[in-house]
Amino acid sequence: MSGDPLTSLKTDILVVLRESSAADRLIDLGESILDAELTDEVLRRIPVLGTISALNQIRLGIKDRLFVRKLARLLHQLHEVPTHERSRFAQQLADDDTFRDRVLSHLILLLDRLDEIEKATLLGNALRALVLSRVTFEQFTRLASAIDHGHIADLRSLMALQADRGIETSWAFPLAALGLLEPQHGNAQGYFQVEVYQLSELGRLFRDTCARPG
Repeated sequence: MSGDPLTSLKTDILVVLRESSAADRLIDLGESILDAELTDEVLRRIPVLGTISALNQIRLGIKDRLFVRKLARLLHQLHEVPTHERSRFAQQLADDDTFRDRVLSHLILLLDRLDEIEKATLLGNALRALVLSRVTFEQFTRLASAIDHGHIADLRSLMALQADRGIETSWAFPLAALGLLEPQHGNAQGYFQVEVYQLSELGRLFRDTCARPG
């Protein structure tokens, strides 16, 4: 494959972000991407997969297939985004080399290391908000970092919260370390100080942006 391999992968991802038909081919694979009966020859004809197989010069391994499965999950969250909004965002990326590199490099790195497929859905929701200009790129990266480093069970618990304040649970502290919760006040109980948490600004943004149905 000629040219810079990473640049080729970014180009492929830009295509599937912009063109719903290209994205649909990945989304339709779904769970079947892990099926051994899907031969490498077939998969190489699909955007992104062909580039990955050329990068490796070998058959698509399990990590490659998991990467594409996560990408498909992410793209599924963009399905309801109007075509004109996707086109506008894609054009913004095309017109600004620096912004395009920041966004696509960030996505590739994150998708490669996400430790749960479910997190790709959350990341897709955050990306959806970025495409719709509901969050800035800085806010997107902060949400993405929390998704990347958070334990999926803790993130699920956060999404299930019914209140913004008065949070006293075992999973509050790790979420506070991610910036999703913040101390509300300390309740003195004997010799112990019980920390009570509330949703932070980032936590509210996570709830309103990422906690959408998958």
